[in-house]
Amino acid sequence: MLERNKRDSTAETLTIPKFENESDEADWAYENREGLSAAFHEAVQQGRVRQGTPKQRGVTSPTTQQKLSS
Repeated sequence: MLERNKRDSTAETLTIPKFENESDEADWAYENREGLSAAFHEAVQQGRVRQGTPKQRGVTSPTTQQKLSS
């Protein structure tokens, strides 16, 4: 389902529903393929698509430490 983005009246955003199974998800993706493609191309043009993992791009995250029982 495509909805108008409230922040920008010209942009459309996809509302992705909860799926009961993978088949329903695949059917939804197929039925909305044009909207998904348009959203992806828009994200590429806006620079919101990144390649690689955060580590490969040099983005660091806080370290989590856990004490192990001995």
